[in-house]
Amino acid sequence: MPKGGSPLFRRLTGVRWAPYLFIFPNALLLLVFVIYPIFRVGLLSFQKYSILKNEGIWVGLRNYEAILTDQVFIKSLTNTVYYTFGRVPLVMLAGLVVALLLNQWVPMRGFIRSVYFFPTVTSMVVISLVFRFLFAPDLGIVSTTLTALGFQNLPTWLGDPHWAMRIVILVSAWKGIGYCMVLFLAGLQGIPAYVYEAARIDGASNRQMLRLITLPLLRPTTLFVLIISVIDAFKVFDQVYVMTQGGPGYATMTIVQYVYRAAFQMFEMGQASAAALVLFAIILILTLLQYRGFKVGEDM
Repeated sequence: MPKGGSPLFRRLTGVRWAPYLFIFPNALLLLVFVIYPIFRVGLLSFQKYSILKNEGIWVGLRNYEAILTDQVFIKSLTNTVYYTFGRVPLVMLAGLVVALLLNQWVPMRGFIRSVYFFPTVTSMVVISLVFRFLFAPDLGIVSTTLTALGFQNLPTWLGDPHWAMRIVILVSAWKGIGYCMVLFLAGLQGIPAYVYEAARIDGASNRQMLRLITLPLLRPTTLFVLIISVIDAFKVFDQVYVMTQGGPGYATMTIVQYVYRAAFQMFEMGQASAAALVLFAIILILTLLQYRGFKVGEDM
């Protein structure tokens, strides 16, 4: 044997194992709780799976055909897109405005920031229950206040197909403003102060600095907030389940609600897995398009 051992032995003993030992626990958790479930869902989406028998029959693309021709799934997809287009611009715009206001000195600035951020760390189930009682058609404070002010023939709010999703969007946006505010604040505080000082020396107004300095330099933060907000919007479930349970008449049914209904109420694990993979594909495509759109904007 060569002096010092074989080449393979010298190669193994020369590797620094400490980084891999630190990574191993997280890698194991990622493998067990993320990668394997995705693989398992992909396999189930091509099967007609029985929970009682714990076995599946290979059916190919029939589950995908079933959900794509299911009017409830189409309705849930439409509702999810409507929810996303309603919530994302609202929460991002409000979060940016609050961040711009609280990035400068105001009395009790730290306390005000905490107040805006507090709903973010509050359970969505708790918030949904509170707003469900606020919008109760008979005893809710919203209806009683409007009635006291002279308004008549008020809608049933969460029981009205035209108002239910709008209220869900409002509640979700209210909860998410604080999170967007913190992210935009981090981006604003990362902009060098000398850039603004040079602009003031050149005679730039506050509006010009906002348009020509702040917003362009916030592009990476805006991209991150946009991607996170879209992903979060497409995964909406808690507030819908607590406030409306997908009703009235599927008016607030979302894709995740459809997956839950198919899996745990109808016990169609194959269709639920297929719907979950369709949701995954939609989120992936939208994320890539958003990233590509921002990269194209930077190159122009």
